[in-house]
Amino acid sequence: MPYREEILEAAHLVDRYWIDHNETGNAGWARAAYYTGNQRFYEITGEPSYLERAIAWGNDNEWLRGPEGDFHADAHCCGQSYIDLYRMDPESFRIEDIVRVMDLTVESPLVDRWSWIDAFYMAGPTLAKLGAMQKDSRYTDKLWDMYYDMGWRRGLFDVDEGLWYRDTNWFYPEHKSENGRKIFWSRGNGWVIAGIVRVLSALPEDHPHRSDFISMLQTMAASLVPLQGEDGFWRASLLDPADVPNPETSGTGFFTYAIGWGIRMGYLDESSYLPVVARAWNGLNEISVHPDGFLGYVQTPNSSPDGADYNVTRDYGVGAYLLAASELSLIAQAAPFLVDAGLGQRIVDWDGDGWSRCELVGSVIAEEDLVDTALSWWEGEELIGTGERCFTSLPVGSHRIELVAQAGQSRVSYVYHFDRSGFWRIG
Repeated sequence: MPYREEILEAAHLVDRYWIDHNETGNAGWARAAYYTGNQRFYEITGEPSYLERAIAWGNDNEWLRGPEGDFHADAHCCGQSYIDLYRMDPESFRIEDIVRVMDLTVESPLVDRWSWIDAFYMAGPTLAKLGAMQKDSRYTDKLWDMYYDMGWRRGLFDVDEGLWYRDTNWFYPEHKSENGRKIFWSRGNGWVIAGIVRVLSALPEDHPHRSDFISMLQTMAASLVPLQGEDGFWRASLLDPADVPNPETSGTGFFTYAIGWGIRMGYLDESSYLPVVARAWNGLNEISVHPDGFLGYVQTPNSSPDGADYNVTRDYGVGAYLLAASELSLIAQAAPFLVDAGLGQRIVDWDGDGWSRCELVGSVIAEEDLVDTALSWWEGEELIGTGERCFTSLPVGSHRIELVAQAGQSRVSYVYHFDRSGFWRIG
């Protein structure tokens, strides 16, 4: 598992590349899925440019639901970010339209509008967030009714495999892969397990179906583990990796996010699942991320397993990657405190005790000036050590170190500033 700082650095590169090379976009499902990741990454990092981008996107779309239609789940995905942004700055116009369309959904007697599993990620968390914010159980009751209809009345959840068919067009044995296996689409299942995590993040602790969603998270995670490739990726056709053998970023990103969240919340065993997400994250960064931050191997919009290319990206793939980065940064260890300390020197707080063994180097003094010169190192009135090279321990933090060079009656002082920015600076 990489250090927290390495995870965040990689994700900053990817998000900044996306922002620099793309317009804000519309409020449809694909771009809205990106903003779910961007918003969560902002919450983790506090980077103002990510928040500014999200607000600009909302303004550009006049804070309206997606273009797919009032009752179409894809039009509801933007509501997740609208609600988050409203809670940060409660301007009523930010949620007026999404409240309107979700109220239409709640008031309708129909519960069968989620005919494909992607719909759960798009609309489920929006209902959960709105229910929590409004303290109105009608939203979460409707969420459960539509989820249950999708999985059990329609039969999209396969109990034997612990995975979901994308829709009724893919039921086995009428439809099977080239090698005769059931067809479970990676990103489709990614939409479900990531949606469950986002629902659980908003759902009240005492909700009567909270345990059902937790159980589904655990079931799907257990089913996914043996299907992961050695390179960390899940293939587009989960049970038949040879059918579409290339790596695929979006499904892998969503699985990494959801399993990482389950570890952090204690719903998934850390010793069993941490190697899974570490392998996935390392695979994503070694194989999908270009040196400049372009995120490749994202399967284009589809309803079934298909190929992906190193040079093809999509907004929802970046969103999945940012969600994974955000979650893993919360369970990864922080890097040991490490700074430069003079020419070629580094100090590291390996044990995290707040102290670091270091070497102070008098490299500012020309070699010919060292003859018959007494060197001493001071912090305030405290003598730290003597000699051109001084080994000592310093508490992690900021220090003003003075090197005193004295030859006979002549005395010269050099002041070093040691701080968390990672440099010794001579003042």
